[in-house]
Amino acid sequence: MCIDIVHKKINKGIKQMSRGQASLEFMLTYSWSIMIVLSVLGLFVYFGVMQPESLLTESCVAGIGFACKGSSLTDSQVQFSLTNGIGSTLNLDTSNIVIPQNCADIYLCDFGDTTCTDTSKSIVETADFTVVANCVNEKYFRGDFIFSFNNINSGLPTVVTVTISGAPGK
Repeated sequence: MCIDIVHKKINKGIKQMSRGQASLEFMLTYSWSIMIVLSVLGLFVYFGVMQPESLLTESCVAGIGFACKGSSLTDSQVQFSLTNGIGSTLNLDTSNIVIPQNCADIYLCDFGDTTCTDTSKSIVETADFTVVANCVNEKYFRGDFIFSFNNINSGLPTVVTVTISGAPGK
């Protein structure tokens, strides 16, 4: 009787050890395979086979008062179209627009016009307009355009930020 109890305890201990060993082998096997996959992905990125910038899409995010209609990036220019949703006519001037460091000039154009050289524009309520900025875009562009103007209805100064990001030519 006593011997049976001892055998049961020994068998129970052996079963627990074999379960522990199986789980340890399982974790080691899969951790090695995960490390190999991550190493291969790292090598792809390092040697330029898989470039993270090429996976990113263009985006245009406007603050309250403006709505983005779309954006376009080239090696030397950033273009984006906005809708005036402020609720009144806007009198914009490029001297009141803070541009990213890698940009030199900015122009305010009628919707769809990308060749204008206007530095000020009056934009009626719900009208669309295009902003063209001469910027140096190498692999990836991300920049904040900060529009400052006085709201005609309230007379209060208003600031709206538009963030543009993406890779040129995508």
